[in-house]
Amino acid sequence: MLLLVSLAATLAGCASGDAFRAAPPRADAALIYIYRPKQYNVLAGLVPNATPHRISVNGSFLVDLQNGGYTSYFAKPGTNTFGSAMKYSHSGLVALANSRKELLRTNLDAGQVYYLRFALGGFGPKLRVVDAATGEREIQHCKLNVEEER
Repeated sequence: MLLLVSLAATLAGCASGDAFRAAPPRADAALIYIYRPKQYNVLAGLVPNATPHRISVNGSFLVDLQNGGYTSYFAKPGTNTFGSAMKYSHSGLVALANSRKELLRTNLDAGQVYYLRFALGGFGPKLRVVDAATGEREIQHCKLNVEEER
């Protein structure tokens, strides 16, 4: 029974949109892809891995990023700060351990494309800029993050 409940929680947290399609960059903004490869880490527990994470940019909400999902948007050039917090948590301590106001601070150039990989580990969430070849390969396994009604 516990396995069935864990499986249901895991599947409920997966992205279900369309497969990845690249967008054309713009000269006045940086094109950002934030993706979260599907992850099942038994040591970290199934719930934190399946739970959507609220990604913020410069303190403003961007998306509830699902396990196996991606989103894209056009960012203003210059320094941008990315953060995250668990959307749901069964414990305040787990939520605190998996939340960061500043996961990544990076400088973005107009006309460029950036791939940011989100992952959960034993020490909480991580967001890293990856090279284009890696990002293009890994994001192919992700689906568009479809937002539910809030």
